Amino acid sequence: KSVDSWEDFGKVCGNLTAGSVKHMWKNGKDPFLKTLEKKENSSLADKAQRMVNNVIFFKYNSEKIKLAYAADKKHDYSDLDKAFSLAQGAYDKYEKDGYNQQSLDDLKEAIGIWEKAVKDTDFGDKKARINRKVALRLHQNIGTAAMFTNEFKKAARHLNKAESMSAMSIRTSGGTGITQVLERVQSRKKNYEANLDVSTSPDEIRRLFEAGEPYKGKIKVKQLENSKVTTLASLYKTHSAKSLSKQITTAQEDEEEDIASGAANAYQSKVTHTVMQGFMLILRPMPFMGVKKLTEFPKDICRLEQLNQLDMVGHVMTEIPSCIGKLVGLKKLNLSKNKLSSLPDSIAKLKNLKKLTLKKNSFSKDEQAKIKGLLPNTKIKF
Repeated sequence: KSVDSWEDFGKVCGNLTAGSVKHMWKNGKDPFLKTLEKKENSSLADKAQRMVNNVIFFKYNSEKIKLAYAADKKHDYSDLDKAFSLAQGAYDKYEKDGYNQQSLDDLKEAIGIWEKAVKDTDFGDKKARINRKVALRLHQNIGTAAMFTNEFKKAARHLNKAESMSAMSIRTSGGTGITQVLERVQSRKKNYEANLDVSTSPDEIRRLFEAGEPYKGKIKVKQLENSKVTTLASLYKTHSAKSLSKQITTAQEDEEEDIASGAANAYQSKVTHTVMQGFMLILRPMPFMGVKKLTEFPKDICRLEQLNQLDMVGHVMTEIPSCIGKLVGLKKLNLSKNKLSSLPDSIAKLKNLKKLTLKKNSFSKDEQAKIKGLLPNTKIKF
């Protein structure tokens, strides 16, 4: 605490009269401040010593893991049961034996099983073997496991996918929520990259861990001269700024790379969710914000299978790709004020579509009749 006056001094001296406090402050100010400074410096030195012991050596951390499994007698989940057993055994072995090759191999096998299963996700059918709920948990399982196998891009990709599918709170008190696991992925990635010059084989990590044990607590912290503190603070500030800048640049490059390769979706961040409306994507041109009119329907949107509503009013699109049939969860679709004259036959796959709005386009009477035939249970406005 800062003690700069007799009033401040009085706050730490208990129930004394103002006169007594003034007298004590006048006669004992210097020794008191020296004692207070010594005590504060000692406390900070102890804290710094603990910090050094925690970060300078290899160590094992205790972490909570959320591992989901499927339980439904109506479907065969034997593949997911196997993946669950592999992952559970790997995490248990990690806890017992530390970093080891067997756990790595088992987690990678489990990831492979989950990745194969999640490809069969059916967002439009709640009774499907891999429905939205099951798929969300599979993405979480993959993301968490990939974090332990040092496949950080894969971990982030699947956790982001899970986050985009989650309509519930994504933070938990136990630190196993999607957002919290994503934060752990970034922290692990940073630590991993800082040690790229060190072999990351299980045997080497174990050797370094054991070699460091005798030295713990033997590296001592001492107080710098005041003249050096300012210099150190300046160096730390410069280093932190460079480090943050590098992290931001790397994250942007990773995102651009993932979008280019199809691993990430450029439109995912634009999806919103409400309890009443579900998952929505509203893409309307806004020239004053730099959002131009689209001449083509972005095929990346077809990969947002969780969508319940899609609004693309006011563009200049002339056709809709057949992949729109993948959006089986759609309940409302608005394509008004475009330059459309037809829709693909795959539109018939949108069995959950309740409302289709196609105002101010160029559909002929025959095309209108065809669309109505493809979607007999949908309310359509031309």
